[in-house]
Amino acid sequence: MRGVRIASAAAAAALWIVASPASPAATAGPHDPCARGGRDSCGTTGVGFYRRSAYGVRWFGDYRGAVPGNAAAFCIDLGYWYAGRSYRYRPQAGPLRTRAGELVPADRRHELAYALWRFGRSDRPVQQAAVMLYVHSLIGDARPGEIDPQELGPAVASLYRRVALDAERYHGPYRIDVALPARLLVGRPAAATVRVLAASGRPLPDVQLALAATGAQGAPAEVRIDGTGVGRVTLTPTTTAGLRLRLRTSGVAAAEPHVYSPTAGLARERGQRLALPAAAPVRTTVTRLRVGASPRVATRISAQVAAVGARISDTVTVSGLGGSSARVQVQLWGPFAHRTDIRCAGVPYWTGSFVEHGDSTTTTAPVRLERAGYYTYHESIPARPPGLGFVTPCASVPETVFVRVHPSLATVASARLVRPGSTVRDRIRVSGLGTRPATVEAELYGPFSSREDMRCTPATLRWYARIAVPGDSVVQTPPAPVRSAGFYSFRERLVGAPGGVVTSPCGVAVETALAAPAIVTGRGDVARAERMRAGGDAPVRLRVPALGIDAPVQPSGIDIRDGVLGVPADVHRLGWWRDGMAPGASSGAILLAGHLDSAAAGAGALFPLPRARRGELVRLTTAAGRSFAYRVSSVRRYSKSALPIDVFSTAGPARLVLVTCGGPFDPETGHYRDNIVVTALPVR
Repeated sequence: MRGVRIASAAAAAALWIVASPASPAATAGPHDPCARGGRDSCGTTGVGFYRRSAYGVRWFGDYRGAVPGNAAAFCIDLGYWYAGRSYRYRPQAGPLRTRAGELVPADRRHELAYALWRFGRSDRPVQQAAVMLYVHSLIGDARPGEIDPQELGPAVASLYRRVALDAERYHGPYRIDVALPARLLVGRPAAATVRVLAASGRPLPDVQLALAATGAQGAPAEVRIDGTGVGRVTLTPTTTAGLRLRLRTSGVAAAEPHVYSPTAGLARERGQRLALPAAAPVRTTVTRLRVGASPRVATRISAQVAAVGARISDTVTVSGLGGSSARVQVQLWGPFAHRTDIRCAGVPYWTGSFVEHGDSTTTTAPVRLERAGYYTYHESIPARPPGLGFVTPCASVPETVFVRVHPSLATVASARLVRPGSTVRDRIRVSGLGTRPATVEAELYGPFSSREDMRCTPATLRWYARIAVPGDSVVQTPPAPVRSAGFYSFRERLVGAPGGVVTSPCGVAVETALAAPAIVTGRGDVARAERMRAGGDAPVRLRVPALGIDAPVQPSGIDIRDGVLGVPADVHRLGWWRDGMAPGASSGAILLAGHLDSAAAGAGALFPLPRARRGELVRLTTAAGRSFAYRVSSVRRYSKSALPIDVFSTAGPARLVLVTCGGPFDPETGHYRDNIVVTALPVR
C-alpha cells in the first residue's frame, strides 16, 4: 500500500509544471485574507519554505501559532485559505474525513498520527516539508505533480521515503508486551523483557516507560526501550503473595491525528484544517500470582583480622523466605593453626540460633576470642518444611577471621592545661595481648615554645618511668612534674610483647599538656617575641573604637627561658598566641596580649584597656582581610600569680581574650602587680 503511494507521487513529477483542471477544492481558495502574492501574510507559517509550482506559490512546511498553545501544525486541505489566528480553531470530533466527506481509511489515519508525532516536531525546513507532503499523500487531495517530493530536491525526497516507511512499520495503536520467566522465586533476580508493539506487530524503538512494581524490589522506575525495540528489566520478587507490574508510556504517537477546524465566518468553509502532533498514553498491568519461596543466607563476619581478646559477631541476611519464618543455626569453629586446617565438624567453639520472620538481617551475639588462630562461622536453615533448607559453605573467606597477638596502645594525658610546678599523668590502654604480660615505658618531653616545635629527642626528655602490665588492661603512669611553662608531650613504648616494640607517636594532641606561661606587659617587663610568618587566618590588627585602641598584631610563642608569653617588645604592637585559636573559630580563646606602658616608650597599645566597659565593640582584622566583631562581656583584674589558665584554653565557647598589666605598680620590683583580662564574645 505504501509503495504504491510513493510510486504515484514520483510518477506525478512530470505534471509539476503542467497546468491541470481545477479540482473542486480549488474553488474554496479565492480571496484568501491571509495571502499576498501567494504567500502567507498572517504570520502563521512556521518551519519550511516557499516554492513556485504550476499551481502558483506553495508553502512547504508547518504552521505555528494558528492554534493557541500549540507549536507545529500541518494543513490537511490543499487549495484552501492559509491558516489565520482569527479563525478560532477548535478540535474536530470523530474520525478524519476529506473535504468531500469521505472517511480516511483507519490505517492512513494511524500512519498520519505517527508521522506527525515522530517527524513533525522538527526545526528542519526540509523535514517539515517532507512531512507536509506525506500528510497530503495520505489525504489524497493533491492535484497531479502538486506533492511530488522529487521536485523539492533529494534531501526532501529521502526524508519523505523514511517518513513513509517508518509510518507504515511503527504506527499505532500500540500495546505493551512483557515477557517474564516461567518460574519466579522469592529473592532470586528475574529478567523481564519489555516491548511496545506497533499495529504491525513490530517493536517500537527508543521508547521510555514508567514502571511500578508491587511484590518485588530492584525494579527501576523507568524502562528504556533500545534501538532494537527491546527493554530489559531485572527485579527480585520479595513475597510469595505475587508480583504485579504496571507499565505506562506517554511518549508514543496517538492512534488518531488531532485535527482542528476553523470556526469563524467564511474561514469555516474556506480555511485549511490543521493536524497536530499528539501523544497518547499506553498502559498495561502484568500480574503473576505464583511466586515460589527460595531462602538464601548471606553472611559477613565483623572482622577478618582481630587481636586476641577481641569480640566478633556475624551479620546474617536471610532472603527468599517470602513471608515465611525459619530458624537459623549458627556455629563458630576454631581456633585452627592454618587456614587449610579449618573443618566445620566436631565440637564448635560457640553455637547459637535465632528465628527470622521473612526477609531480614540479624547480627549474632558477640563472641570473645581468647586464643590466636583461625575461626570461621557456619550457618544453616533446616529443611523444614521441604524446600526451605539452606547451608552456607564452610571456611568461606567472608566468614573467617584470623586472630593474632597484635598489641596496641591508646593513651590520653590527664590534663591539657596546668600551671607550672604541677604534675600530669598519662592514662594508657593496652590491648591485643590477651593475658600475656608486658612492660610500658613512659616518657615526658618538653617544654616547647609551641606545638609545632615539639620533638621527642634525648635533649628534650624530662621524665621516664616503667610500668608492668598484666596483658590487656588500663594503667596510669606515676605523676610527672612539669616545672616550667611550655608544652609537654607524653610518648609510650610497649616492650616485651610478640611482634616487637610498639611506640605511640610523638606530639599528638591528646598526649600534650600546656603549662601556662605568665603574661608580663608592664614597664620593666621584658619578653622575647619571636616574629613568625602568619597565615591568612592570623589577626593583624585590633581596634576598640570606644577606647581609641588601634594596634597591629603579630604572632607570638612562649618564652621558655623566662616562662612567659613572648609579647612584642614594641609597646605599640600586640602579640597573638599562635597556639591558641584564630578569628572565626567556633570554640576556644583567641588570646592577644600587649604592654600597658613602658618606662622608655610611654603608654602602650593597651594602656586604655582597664577602662573597657561591657558592650563596647572590638574589631579584629586578619591577614586575609576578613573582619570579625566582638562585644566586651567582662573586665576583670587578677594577681599575676592567679591569672586563670583558661585564657590559653582551646575549649569552651568562642571568645576573644585581651590581656595587659594593671593594678598598683611596685617601684622596687619595677612591675605591675596584676593582669587586666578583658573577654569579648563574637557578634553573631
